[in-house]
Amino acid sequence: MNSATLILISLLAVPGRGAPRYAVKPLEAIGMPKVRVNSQDRSLYQVVSQVTKGAVLDIKRVERILRRHPNLVMCGANLRCVVKFGAKARVKRVVAGDISRLGTGFALSLRVVDVHNHNVLRRASTVVSGSPKQRRLALQEVVFRLLAPKRYRGTLDVHVDVSGARIFIDGVLYGTSPKHLFSVLAGPHALRVTNPAYHDFLRFVQVPFHKTIRVSANLQAFPILTGSISRRHKNITIVEGGKGPVTYRPLPWYRKWYVVTAVAVGAMLLAGTATGLAISLSGKQSIDADGRSKVSPATRP
Repeated sequence: MNSATLILISLLAVPGRGAPRYAVKPLEAIGMPKVRVNSQDRSLYQVVSQVTKGAVLDIKRVERILRRHPNLVMCGANLRCVVKFGAKARVKRVVAGDISRLGTGFALSLRVVDVHNHNVLRRASTVVSGSPKQRRLALQEVVFRLLAPKRYRGTLDVHVDVSGARIFIDGVLYGTSPKHLFSVLAGPHALRVTNPAYHDFLRFVQVPFHKTIRVSANLQAFPILTGSISRRHKNITIVEGGKGPVTYRPLPWYRKWYVVTAVAVGAMLLAGTATGLAISLSGKQSIDADGRSKVSPATRP
């Protein structure tokens, strides 16, 4: 064998820059007919190709590999089997999993395996049901979570009725109103809008994948107290956000709390003094009466 032949064999054995990085191994069916599984295999392959921008091994080449190595079909989606399949396909990562019936749809459990390091990088599962559009969206969500988690995003549209309010998402400052569009990972988030002159706006928001959810943050202003002094009255005005001013006049002096308290305490002291005097007078009469009584001398039995 000459040197040119060795170079050609080495080039064929090692994937080049344009070689596919991913392969999709046919799903392991659990209680489903083969025809339905084949259909879902094709749908999964199309979505993986879309997410990886075409860096996936052609499905026909996958079929040829499995025909040459039927033992890889029988071993399903366990780690050793998937790694062997990836080595035969000469790819870096393999998407594999199982599928089972669930009502009118099916449950899908996927994993992505690193062929070189022999480990599972990520796992993701979903329930696929509904119309064809809903099923494709469910497949897209689970594949993005599996292969491109940083691109599994949605948009949070926050409208604040006050300028200069700071907008925090999960404790991180994202911007200041009137800025209102924020790209975040799909899923639940804690939203907080704050301004020193207003009560904080707090809410938990579920951001959908590849969609926009709008939240209206109507801030409530703190009450503002102002005073005005005239010749006859001292007025207090309370102004609240979104409401007109309300003016209150102070109570007259005889209705102040300290005047009412002093009068009540005085009345209690007066009542106590009168009661003590009455008890004292009645006690003296009983002592005098006891002094006039006579006690017979003691006698022995």
